[in-house]
Amino acid sequence: MATDPKPSVSPNGAPAPRALPPEVEQALASGLGNYTLRELLGCMLSSVGVAEREAYLERTGEDKANGFYDRAVQVGSLPVDLRVPRTRTGDFRPASLTWNTATNLKLTCSAATPFCAGRTMK
Repeated sequence: MATDPKPSVSPNGAPAPRALPPEVEQALASGLGNYTLRELLGCMLSSVGVAEREAYLERTGEDKANGFYDRAVQVGSLPVDLRVPRTRTGDFRPASLTWNTATNLKLTCSAATPFCAGRTMK
């Protein structure tokens, strides 16, 4: 039986290293590689709430930002800590979150829906 002179597997058994996409290299260089997926997702979703509050304050003009309160939300099986923005009057609620009860939040943010379903975004 003849053997192929060109091996199809590298001699050490490990796949050849591939270069990372530039976006990943930039994120790792900026220090994002030190954060967990939970922390990055929490930061992203908290930022969505802040952007919603800014838009709300521009529309109303009479209300003011009044800090944050901490909550946790389940994204699939992953618990994620959020900083939920609030206003002085208490009339603002981020549309990306819905409240099941006074203290239980449910994630409705479309940016995390593929993550919850186990799909990736490309």
